[in-house]
Amino acid sequence: GRVRGCARRNRSKAMTPPPPPPEGRATRRAPALAVAFALVLILLAVASFISLFGPGNIRTLRMGTQEAPRVVAAAPWKESTISKLTKPFFARPKPATKPRRRRWEGDGVSDDDGLAQNLFHLVFFFKNKEIPSSNLCAVESLSNSLLANNSTGIIRVWLDRTNKLPEFLTNLSNVETRYSNLEEMIADTPLSELYHSDKNLGTFAEQNKANAIRLAAVYKHGGTYLDGDFIVNKDPSILWEGAAFEVPSTHRFNNAAFTFRRNSPHILALMKEFVAGYDGNWWGHQGPELLTRVFSSPFKRGLSCRLNPAATRVSCEGIDYDIRVWSTNAVYPLPYQSYMDLFKPANQSKFITDETVMVHCWHKATKDRETEYCKDDHAGYLTTIAGALRQKYCPQSLQVMFDTCYI
Repeated sequence: GRVRGCARRNRSKAMTPPPPPPEGRATRRAPALAVAFALVLILLAVASFISLFGPGNIRTLRMGTQEAPRVVAAAPWKESTISKLTKPFFARPKPATKPRRRRWEGDGVSDDDGLAQNLFHLVFFFKNKEIPSSNLCAVESLSNSLLANNSTGIIRVWLDRTNKLPEFLTNLSNVETRYSNLEEMIADTPLSELYHSDKNLGTFAEQNKANAIRLAAVYKHGGTYLDGDFIVNKDPSILWEGAAFEVPSTHRFNNAAFTFRRNSPHILALMKEFVAGYDGNWWGHQGPELLTRVFSSPFKRGLSCRLNPAATRVSCEGIDYDIRVWSTNAVYPLPYQSYMDLFKPANQSKFITDETVMVHCWHKATKDRETEYCKDDHAGYLTTIAGALRQKYCPQSLQVMFDTCYI
């Protein structure tokens, strides 16, 4: 009987339900968890939508003068922390990657995407006049620098049909001449609209024709344009597609040297702004200021471009590659305000560094001083920085300078 009584008590304990939890605890916890879970889902959905369809993911890629809209993924550096967290939950397209190597077209030797194509343009339209010795030095020094580096670069000198290069330059293996004029150079470009109109071209009309011709030459043929008052001491092929600040602190470009591919959308934008914003009575407005307006100012007419925070690249809407901002010391180691430093003793040329590729000699400002040296003191000139540079990099042009004093 005692055993049966224990069994009955055990069965009754097993059938007894557990005591209920304290009143209100379960009822409060369930809605809070549900609300939190719903908020997390909403946040993940919103973040995924933004990462997939945000405005940063739509770009227009322009190849030459044709436009082709295309949707590409946001660049990896634009990903937000939230979008990274949502990757395991929401499928996102992989970031578009640019090919490591890409060719670009030109009349000369093609090179990698962004590198200076080995075609160099100098324009000497001196109607019925001799070519100044300073311009001959630009060609000679560039040729010597290319040959010293075993470069395959070609120097294309554009001449008026009344001009010719001296024999010591035409005999160089990497120099060729092309004869043309303004009408032929700007044909089939936006520039022809301006020069076929009745618009008053202003005080600096001749200067602006030179600005127009350099844009047209590089647009049609690709390569690097150089002013005629450079002394080149290294192979400029090392310079990437782009241009340099003349004054880095103000982000002011100069158009004395620049490199672009053939049919470049950047040059096309410059030509369109050349016409739309033409002012022939303001010195530099169609030259250095043109590049500055389009590439580094908050200017919004036409192509919209911006500098990166380090001011080393220019990105433009609708173009799928950046152009470089060259080091100022590579091209303009001596600022315009210090041009008289060219006549300091040659041993004081500290501004010329290992980074310097060429020296801009500011011909209009230095011409009179060089003429004085030429007429009165050849030996003294050779002790100056300018004289030492010419003697080293363009000795035959220096002899022409001493013989003619036509600088």
